[in-house]
Order: sequence, then structure tokens, then C-alpha cells
Amino acid sequence: MNKVSTLFEFWKISKYKLIVFILGFCVFISMLPYFVWTNTAMAHLLIAIITFTVSVKYLFLSNRLWNIQTVVFFIACNLFIFFGGTTYSGFSLYPVLPILFILLPDSMKIDVFTSFRRILSIILFLGLITYFLRFIIELPWFSVQPLNELRKETYSVYLFDISLPRRILPRFFSVFDEPGLLGTVCALFISYKRLELKTFSDIIIILSGLVTFSLAFYVVLILNILFNAGTKVRILFVVMGLYVFISQGQVFEKYLSKKLHIPEGRITSLGRTHPYFDRNYESFLEIGGNELIFGRGPMAEILDDPNNAGGSSYKYLIYRHGVLGVFLVVLFFAFLTLKVAFSRQGLFYLLVFLALAYQRTNVFMLFYIVIFIGGLLSISRKKFEKGILQSLEKERYKLSHSQITY
Repeated sequence: MNKVSTLFEFWKISKYKLIVFILGFCVFISMLPYFVWTNTAMAHLLIAIITFTVSVKYLFLSNRLWNIQTVVFFIACNLFIFFGGTTYSGFSLYPVLPILFILLPDSMKIDVFTSFRRILSIILFLGLITYFLRFIIELPWFSVQPLNELRKETYSVYLFDISLPRRILPRFFSVFDEPGLLGTVCALFISYKRLELKTFSDIIIILSGLVTFSLAFYVVLILNILFNAGTKVRILFVVMGLYVFISQGQVFEKYLSKKLHIPEGRITSLGRTHPYFDRNYESFLEIGGNELIFGRGPMAEILDDPNNAGGSSYKYLIYRHGVLGVFLVVLFFAFLTLKVAFSRQGLFYLLVFLALAYQRTNVFMLFYIVIFIGGLLSISRKKFEKGILQSLEKERYKLSHSQITY
């Protein structure tokens, strides 16, 4: 009987780990690696079917009120995004994926988040090997059409790495359509852990972020060094930063400093919008009224004029969903922080996330929700464990200094 019971327990644990791995892999696919570019709609549908199938028995095991409150808030935000605009409306079933994740028990959320982080780290590690080998030897590759139809160039696909041709120094894309996306994800991963370098994943994620030459990653890295890193880590990164800046000054000039533009004292990011849309956006602000409050609706800039397409900035969020829509998005993530990890580290993580939303307007995508909630839960758990350890230390101290009489 004991052997049968042991085998049964082993099967349950192994089955759970397999489910967590599958869910983590689905989150990875939601980032749209190059091998799903030919049919992203089918990829999303398969993710939804697989996610629901393997997680349905776990969805309502947690009775925590904040899960239900979060789902209601999330649905309300998406209803406003779909139907709150003054001119256009639309609908998508994609928000079902984040809802399924939110309804999982908190411990399973952390496990899925950790599984996704490990899967991504392995993919990045293999991609980094290819990336650095390309500087030394000629590697076989094939071409693939871009995910974004506005891009005119085809991608060169290597083993676990892709690249755009005719670049002085190729930025690290891994398997995604732009290094900026990878830089943003890496920036989030280093921000919830206080810039730790304790694991293989920690090192790979920081190295990957560095070679994306993403301005967002470098800004967040500096913030983490200033507010979260220990003295040794600060010294290490200062020395490394000075070395890279001195030896690779032209690279920084090409990929980082040229992205900053300061018109009339306001810092903006070149490449995120273009002058044609900027003129339309200024007219939109001047008109004001209900359109400024509620926005013009999903994908309004393209429906108004196809020439507006091709950017990624907070301006698009305001143009589509208005000041009220932006407020709801900020309020949703602030609500999560308040409920899950209302602490100094949790608030820092929130501010980093919102700062990155400045250039990434699709923050309700599955992988962003998983990273944000998973990061908050990890912060909360670490704070709880630290509190327990401190209590135990105090108890040990009292016991060791008390006089036991018989």
C-alpha cells in the first residue's frame, strides 16, 4: 500500500509540474517568437485552448477575494478599451488568457511565472551562444517575413537567434521581432528581484538585456543600481559601464543616445512616433472635449489615417482611449500592487512597469500580466519569508539569553 501511495503522490507532483511547464511555455509563445509569425491568430487560439484545458481544474481552488476583484477590474478596463471610444469600437477574446491566469491559485501563479522565466532564460542562453558565434564564424541561416508588415526588410533566422541585415553591430533579438521588446521584458525581470546575480537565469537575463542595446533596459538598469543594488554590485556595474562606454562609444551613439530627443524641454523617444502622427496628435489635443477624455477607440490612429501606423508610444494610448483610459490602466496596476505587494519594492516595481508602458501600449497582453503579477507575488513572498526569519531570529535570541530554572 505504501508503494502504491508513493507512486500516486509522485504522479500527482509530476503531473502538476508538467502542467506548470505547459502554462509557462504558453506564456512564452504569447510573446510571438518568429515561428508563429505566419499565423498569430491560430497561435493565440491554441494558447487559449491549451491553457484552459490544462488549468481548468485549478481555476477556482483559490477563494481569495482579490482574484475575483482583479478579474472584475480587468474586464471593466477591457470593456472600456473596446467600447469606450467616441468613434470606433472593437472586440477580442484575447483578454480571456490573462483572466485564466489571474484565477489560478497564487502559488500556481508563482510557479507558472517561474517556469516562464526559466524557459525564456534557456532560449536566451542558446540565442546568446549563436549571437556571439556570429562575430567569429559564418553560420547557416534562412529568411523569414517580418511580423510587422510595415517593416520592409526580411529577418535572417539563425539557431535560437534572428537579426535584421545590414547593421553595423547586430542587436540581440533572440527569437522575437525587435530587441526593444526583449529589453523591456528583461528590465522587468531584473526589477522585482532587487538586481540579484545569484542564479543562472539572473545572469543570462542581464546579459541579454545589455546586448539588446535597448534604451529602456539601460535606464531601468541604472535605476536598479541606484535604488536596489548592493555596494559590490554598484561598483561592478560602474566599472563595466565605463569600460563598455569607452570601448564601444560609437555603439552607444548609434543605438542609445540618438534615441533621445528634447524638444522644448520634453524628453521623447525617437522611433516611437513619427512627425505625421505627431501633427495629428497635437490636433487631437487641441480639439479636446470628449475625445480627449474617452479617446477615439481601438486602433483609431490607423482607422483615421493609415499613415499614422508604425509607432509605439503612450501617445497612441491617449489617442485611442483618452485620459480616462490611461487612468484606468494605471489604476488597475496600482490596485494589484496595493493588494499583493504594498511595499517599497512593490512600488518601485510598479513605477518601472508604468515607465515602460510609456513605450509599450499593449500592457494587457498575457506575458506582461504574468510578469507583473508573478513579480508582485514573488516580492510579497520574499517579504513574508524575511518576516518569518526575523521573528525566528528574535525568538532564538530570547531563548539563548533567557535563564532556564528548574
